[in-house]
Amino acid sequence: MTLMQPEKGGYLAAMSETMIGTESTLLELHARMRESQSGRNLLAQKPILHESILGTEERLRILDRGTLGREYYEFMRVRNDFKASDRSPIKYVEDPDLAFVLLRYRQTHDFYHVLTGLETSILEEIALKWFEAAHFRGLPSATMSAIVGPMRLSSEDRKILLQYYAPWALRTAQKAEFLLGVQFENLLEEPLEKVRHELLIDPAPRRVHRDETV
Repeated sequence: MTLMQPEKGGYLAAMSETMIGTESTLLELHARMRESQSGRNLLAQKPILHESILGTEERLRILDRGTLGREYYEFMRVRNDFKASDRSPIKYVEDPDLAFVLLRYRQTHDFYHVLTGLETSILEEIALKWFEAAHFRGLPSATMSAIVGPMRLSSEDRKILLQYYAPWALRTAQKAEFLLGVQFENLLEEPLEKVRHELLIDPAPRRVHRDETV
């Protein structure tokens, strides 16, 4: 699903780093990270999300159900144990701070799935890209996927996207705490609902049937 997750394909990952507007958007995101102590800590430490930071799968598996860490583990487990550290490294952004901002976005993408409750169907990936494009103020790679992605949807799913997911994505993206400044690695033992509340994240509408979304 490289269209909706450009960081998973080598060519599209490179394109996401070199698209017009990427550098200026990264500069803005970097400035927003510097507005919080948590964001400043991240920029200073530049942690890479691998087992030494997040803990082993066993450590996440034994966390209480309903915690951010356990729900993240369950989400990643059904994706054939894909890991945040499997995301493509940054190759074409020379500034180390800006490269970290983009890498952090790639590596925390799956936390956004957990926070929003969105799965990895094409429809829900596109819904998440709408959220990311709005929350990260037009980050080109997310915006491209949000615009191009709906072309892959059936007419029914496009209706669901525009009627239910898009309004939720734009509303939630505007009010949520800035997610690139969040140290998710320090919140793994916290209840997911508490984290959502503190970050002002409303879960996405839950699709029951194609013609019924709540």
